Parts: sequence; C-alpha cells; structure tokens
Amino acid sequence: MKKGFKISFLILMLVVMCTGCDAIHASSNRDIRHSGFAISGSELECKDLYKNNDYDKVKFLTGSHVIMESGVVYSLSISQKYSNDQHCMISPLKEEVVALFDENIVKLKNGKYYYLVRSGENAAYTQVPSKDANYMIYDVILKSNDVLKVKTVDANAGKYYVLKSDGNVYNYVLNKNFNSAKIVSTPVVYSKSNYGGDIRDFNYMGNATGTFVKTDTEYFRMMPTNREECSKYVDVTCQFEMHLDEGLTKHRNKILGFSGTYLITTYGKQFNATA
Repeated sequence: MKKGFKISFLILMLVVMCTGCDAIHASSNRDIRHSGFAISGSELECKDLYKNNDYDKVKFLTGSHVIMESGVVYSLSISQKYSNDQHCMISPLKEEVVALFDENIVKLKNGKYYYLVRSGENAAYTQVPSKDANYMIYDVILKSNDVLKVKTVDANAGKYYVLKSDGNVYNYVLNKNFNSAKIVSTPVVYSKSNYGGDIRDFNYMGNATGTFVKTDTEYFRMMPTNREECSKYVDVTCQFEMHLDEGLTKHRNKILGFSGTYLITTYGKQFNATA
C-alpha cells in the first residue's frame, strides 16, 4: 500500500513540475501565438546551442542552420536527431562564418565561399568553385568585408538586399552579363534611423509576414493593414506595411533565434508561422 502511494505521489509531483514549467512561459507562448505562430508539439534538443547562448548569441537562423555571433555554425535537424542524440550538430567548417547569402552560401573569415547545403553535385560544407553559375554574384557582393547578410529580391533584375555592418540594409542593383557582374547602385532600403537603432538581422519575402527587420530591442514585421477585410473577402487584396511586433518585442529575451517563418525560444519551444 505504501509503495503504491509513493508511486502515485511521484507521478503527481512530475505532473505538477511539468505543468509549472509550462506555466512559467505561458505568457510568452501566448503572445508569440498571437503574433501569428503555431507552437510545435516537439521541443528542440540542442544542449550545445543553449549552453553557448550564455556567451555566444545566435546571429542568424535559417531552416537548416544556426550561425552564432562567434561565427560557429550548427546544422539543425528538426524531425530526426543526429548521432549525438541532439537536434543540432556543430558543422565541419573550420573557419568562422562572417557573412550569409540566401541561407545556403557563407563567406568564411579567410575570404572563401562555402555551401551550407547541397547544391547539385556540390556537397554541403564544400567550397564554392569559380565555375558555379552564381559565383560572380557571390563574389561581387560578398567580397566587401562590411557585408553581413544578403537576400535575393529579383535575380533576373539583379536586385539583392544587403545588410551591412553600419546597421542599414541596402538595395544592391547589379548589371550582369555572361562573365561578369557590376554593382551599379546601392540605395538604402531599410534605414536604421527608421527602426530606432542598428539593424542586426532581416529577411525579405515581399509582401508577406516572413519579411522582418530586427534591432537589439525590437522586431518589425510586414503585416496586412486590412487583415479582417482581405481575409474575409476574395476580391479584397491585402495591403502590407512594416509594423512593430509588440508580442515578439516584449519577449525578445526569450527568443533564441528567428528566421521570419521559424522561431526557437530559449526554453526549447519551436514555432512556425501560420501565414
């Protein structure tokens, strides 16, 4: 009888403890959901990533990788664990990553370019050869040491958004031919003066909620200004503007990484954008 009581008591304590953990972060989970994200049923298990977060913050997050402020890169596998029994594993890149291009190309501290993911016959984490069809694009933009992140806006028109170390995002317009590329203009597209401080990260997906600008203190996201009408009527087009996301901003210290469509919290919860 005593043994049965002890087992029941232990089970009850475990339930209370788990419920308490969820209750601690209930406000964060709720506000992130209200910002248009659905919580995943699974948690991200990555001891190295959370341990490093004490002194090495996440700089950029993609759907398959985490790039830390130190330049260390972790690969992510959300659905299946690696052989280390974690959802992340440190990449074999020996040099620090200093810039990211479209979530699949990185520039290392030594100035060389590497694939983050497989590209055709080229394996992940191998050097980008000069014969790559886009090598001249990577080189003309990434060779500048003040470039941190690049997103392709319209490859056919030669338009790329570029985050630089001065805290602004520029619209690089390139003139391309068969064997060369030249930057012809670089107007500012997202100015730090409009966002209250240096821009640390951004994403561009056109008029979609995956487009965002992040500073040290705030998250801004592309939001429909007529959400109720355009979601209700088929003949009403959604009108988008960049607005402060109060929910994400309020809980910014609990956001480990954010890609625009994917979010990881410091307590392991994963969220995916619902729109």
